[in-house]
Amino acid sequence: MHSLVAQRARRKQRELIVQKKLSEQKRGEDRKKKKVLRLLKDGKKILSKKLQDQALDLYDKATYDDVITGKISSKTAVLAESEYATAGLKDPKILITTSRHPSTRLSLFAKELRIIFPNSQRVNRGSLVMESIVSSATSSGFSDIVIAHETKGQPDALFISHLPAGPTLCCSLTGVVLRHDLEGLKPCSEKYPHLLLSGFSSSIGMRIKSILKFCFPQPPSESHRLISFVNEDDLISFRHHTFKREKGTDPKGVETEECGPRFEMRPYQIRKGTVDQKDPIIEWSLHLFMNTAGKKKIF
Repeated sequence: MHSLVAQRARRKQRELIVQKKLSEQKRGEDRKKKKVLRLLKDGKKILSKKLQDQALDLYDKATYDDVITGKISSKTAVLAESEYATAGLKDPKILITTSRHPSTRLSLFAKELRIIFPNSQRVNRGSLVMESIVSSATSSGFSDIVIAHETKGQPDALFISHLPAGPTLCCSLTGVVLRHDLEGLKPCSEKYPHLLLSGFSSSIGMRIKSILKFCFPQPPSESHRLISFVNEDDLISFRHHTFKREKGTDPKGVETEECGPRFEMRPYQIRKGTVDQKDPIIEWSLHLFMNTAGKKKIF
């Protein structure tokens, strides 16, 4: 049974890779078409010899291309071929686990992750191998797996893997403060939270934003929980609050209260496959030279 699920997941991943490659080729062709149309409209000469050879064919295609004429937006076309094309049809279902032999602090962190992610279940890792966990989660209808790791008893890494074919977001964690570390906290509501994702502007940033966004369902309007991922200088600050409006005060003013936990995330890799794959295709990776590349922002 597990082998059939694994084969189906690998087939799905291969299909997505082919679709993505074709989508990239299509977008490249669309850019050339727009360039040819713009040059012809402005009465300018096409300087590129390669583009000159393709210009007539590109012009003929552009005449009947819905993307160029604006009938279909490029955003819709890309979304239809992405791994999250059907994500809005049902609420996400998250499986949460840890590395083997977790410390007490990592176990507490995993319990608090269960509060953060709605519709989530925490599973003790035990002696299970990752291939078995991914296969069982896929066959049980889970949409994502979240795995917490530690070093010397301190949570320091988080993996978010979308099922059945990826992508997988790998993040390092710093400044982890658990709910157990904060004094005087009230019991936390488990209503679906509102989501705040701020500071993501590049293509990689939008990719990370999508991975995080689709881990959360649509909240009801009466929910008073707020989950925020705020990117500043390529460091994503996670915060968890509740809010309320005081009667008789400014309608725009709200009072917030931290629920915990809180931590900082630094994404360092996005893989095209699931977390169990031995040799995944690396979609993006943070290289050492990027840390010293002036003031350029990655996300």
